[in-house]
Amino acid sequence: MHNLCLLTLLVPVVLSYPSGAPPRACDNMVPGHFVKSDPDKPKIEAQNSAMPYTLTINPKVFSKNLLSQRLIVTLSGMQGNLIRGFFLQARYVDSTKNPDVALGRFVPEAGTKTINCGGGQNNAITHSRRLNVNSVTVRWESSAREKAHIQFILTVVQTYEIFWNAELMTDQVIEHPDIPAPQLKYDINPETNIYRKVGLPPFEAIGCGTAKGCYRHPRGCAPTYCTYFLSWIPDVDVVNFELMAKTSSWVAVGFSDDKNMGEDSVIQCAYHGQGQSLVGESVNTNQPNNVPIPPSSLIDTSSVAEFKDGYMRCQFSRTKIAGLGDRRVKDINKPVYVLMAKGDSKNGQMMSHDMSFENGPIVSPDKINLGKISDIDGKASYPLIKAHAILMILAFVLCASSGILIARYYKPMWPNNRSCGDRIWFSTHRTLMINTLILVIIAFILIFIEAGGYSKMDKPWMVEAHPIIGIIVTCLVIINPIMAIFRCDPKARCRPCYNWFHWLVGTIALVLATLNIFFGMNISKANVPWWVTWVMVIWVIIHFIVEITLEIHQCCVHKKNKRRREDYELKKRTDIHGEPILEPEPAGRRFKNGMLAFYVTITVILVLIMVLSILILS
Repeated sequence: MHNLCLLTLLVPVVLSYPSGAPPRACDNMVPGHFVKSDPDKPKIEAQNSAMPYTLTINPKVFSKNLLSQRLIVTLSGMQGNLIRGFFLQARYVDSTKNPDVALGRFVPEAGTKTINCGGGQNNAITHSRRLNVNSVTVRWESSAREKAHIQFILTVVQTYEIFWNAELMTDQVIEHPDIPAPQLKYDINPETNIYRKVGLPPFEAIGCGTAKGCYRHPRGCAPTYCTYFLSWIPDVDVVNFELMAKTSSWVAVGFSDDKNMGEDSVIQCAYHGQGQSLVGESVNTNQPNNVPIPPSSLIDTSSVAEFKDGYMRCQFSRTKIAGLGDRRVKDINKPVYVLMAKGDSKNGQMMSHDMSFENGPIVSPDKINLGKISDIDGKASYPLIKAHAILMILAFVLCASSGILIARYYKPMWPNNRSCGDRIWFSTHRTLMINTLILVIIAFILIFIEAGGYSKMDKPWMVEAHPIIGIIVTCLVIINPIMAIFRCDPKARCRPCYNWFHWLVGTIALVLATLNIFFGMNISKANVPWWVTWVMVIWVIIHFIVEITLEIHQCCVHKKNKRRREDYELKKRTDIHGEPILEPEPAGRRFKNGMLAFYVTITVILVLIMVLSILILS
């Protein structure tokens, strides 16, 4: 009777060999890739991020009565990732047996061929030509001598420079009732003193708030549907944690005295490739990378980490009082803010966490007493960030857009009315743009106070660009009124140049600010509801339609207004009595007044919706 627990399939894509992997790759299955431009350079290293490929095996239960059985093994790319080639083996899990022996035999399909490894026959399979496919299906047959657990390790290359090597596929286990399941052993990385163990039971939300404490996001989610999931069970001197997040490389939990990252105690669970998922400890120092610290006094040897199905999961225990270890480690015997973040890794190094709304870090809304059981959800609120967002929306969506629209299309309107001695359009335009300047300067100061200076954010690119564009917009908003103060006389020859530059600077500032508002809504700390982005999209569409409509209307009435203006100038020159002559009302004024009323009304409504959502719902 056979009990085959299929754990590891070795599949490296060897692009150096278009016709497949050579027999000398049987042992370590590492592609012999060199940098194309210089063959003397070192070999390209395997990726350390999560592999964007999945392995499925059918059937998943072996028959008791068959001496051998055939399995269908399918390697598939996730989210459109292609497979350029492969090399596949099956090996023993039990370390008392020879772990380097390739087991069973493969039956080649189109585009594949078998290889004889270690004196066996057809016990490895690879591509026979260059591939560019989303999935590859092969057949593997067991034999009577493989009465043991079999593991599958996966190495796959996406391009010449990008490949994953010796990936442990722990989610594809086929067990037999007559053979005990393999005992998972603890292992320790001698370089980092980090403990690891492969294999974790499913995490459950059952008991949250009664049998264990939980902090999860979004509200009330089951672990596999959570962006972040943390549970804890307090003991006498320690707190036992479960941490889980959907990520490609790592997830971390931090303990802090405030809502901001910096000088915080962090425990991270990271996937390091080749089936290794590790638990470690570090200190957040506001630098690009955390400072690792020895975990022996805080992380018990029962620490477990596993990357499976796109989720990083880990279990660990941490002492409540930190006095026995590093002074930088927070004491969790008293209430602390809980911070969670996740991100990618590169060449074995954890990269900065994502800053987007969906995948960015979260902070508990209040301090959590980890010595008690509670069910927490929600995110911390940042009043200065809220104020910054509201002020920028008021400045550009309401004031600047209306001011530019009036200056562009409403100069001929209300020709005989004055406000403070100036034409209505000019007085209104000036008031709106001064308000814009004041609001932008206040918002700029507030965000610098919140960030403690310039905020350099990483990932995604729109979040990284937000502070840069914000500084550019602020400079343009300050430059434009300075230009207006020193503008030349309306009759001067260079006045058209000023008009064009004044319009250009204002328009660029509005366009960049609009883009930056979209980018800002994607920042996790802003905590803006997702649908507010669509409110902003509606405003952009309406603004565009109004501008196009007014531009077309202005072209249609241009000749009529020109004739009225010429008649007015003629009357002024030929008037012998010196009596005041009223300027002619522009053609289409009712339509333009209606468009302005429509635009301002819709804009005010949409701005109120966005402001209230930030104040109340975020």
